[in-house]
Amino acid sequence: MTEYRLITKHTIIADTYLQFKSKKKRWWGKDKEVWRYVPSESPACVLGYALSEKDCPTSLHFLNDSYLISSFEGQEGFANGPIAFSNNYPEISVYFDFINNKRKQHLEKIRNRKDNGTVTLIGEK
Repeated sequence: MTEYRLITKHTIIADTYLQFKSKKKRWWGKDKEVWRYVPSESPACVLGYALSEKDCPTSLHFLNDSYLISSFEGQEGFANGPIAFSNNYPEISVYFDFINNKRKQHLEKIRNRKDNGTVTLIGEK
């Protein structure tokens, strides 16, 4: 079972972020335990952001904060919030399998759209 935690970091996007415990390979010695941020489903599926455990960031900065599972303080328990996520995915590997499958479906949909040559006219009367 994956160990999760909520960490408070006040940003423009949110106040609370979800992290999971992971191991980071070292060049020497034992693997190091680190806390990684959990990527949101949409950026992972559409943009290919953090599709594996080792790709998840260990630090938060303004370029990646909107791609992570987060909430505002007091809203962690809502339907799509961090607590619901940790209940739905007790093993983080199941989540990565899910988003990788969704990513494949998304890429296939794009490929089919290009192959079919769909044209959509906008604003025509």
